[in-house]
Amino acid sequence: RGSSCIRIECIFFSEFHPTLGPKITYQVPEEYISRELFDTVQVYIITKPELQNKLITVTAMGKKLIGCPVCIEHKKYSRNALLFNLGLVCDARTKTCALEPIVKKLSGYLTTLEVKGSPWRLSKVWTPTHSRVFLLYY
Repeated sequence: RGSSCIRIECIFFSEFHPTLGPKITYQVPEEYISRELFDTVQVYIITKPELQNKLITVTAMGKKLIGCPVCIEHKKYSRNALLFNLGLVCDARTKTCALEPIVKKLSGYLTTLEVKGSPWRLSKVWTPTHSRVFLLYY
């Protein structure tokens, strides 16, 4: 039998910034997702309401991005909503169905932490080491 190992090339956290719009806040390796690639797929990363909380896989420029965009509505956020997406990137030819439940679960974990008021805020606690550990583990 052949190996069933899936090579994850990048993990990223994207959010909607109130003045800058959709942006990649963190990614490991850094600068893996080019500006050109992000501009091509950003409508599938930070999405309109009809695609939020749904698993989305998009293939572009030789890469496959898997994410689950989230919107948490609350008056405490700028524009009354927090929009984010934690996603994975693989080669476009990779069969990624095994990664889909992982992406969905990670999205759910981050949503739960945020809604329950945990001081997790990625901007405060995320480090490149977190991503590297995830990439080594999976």
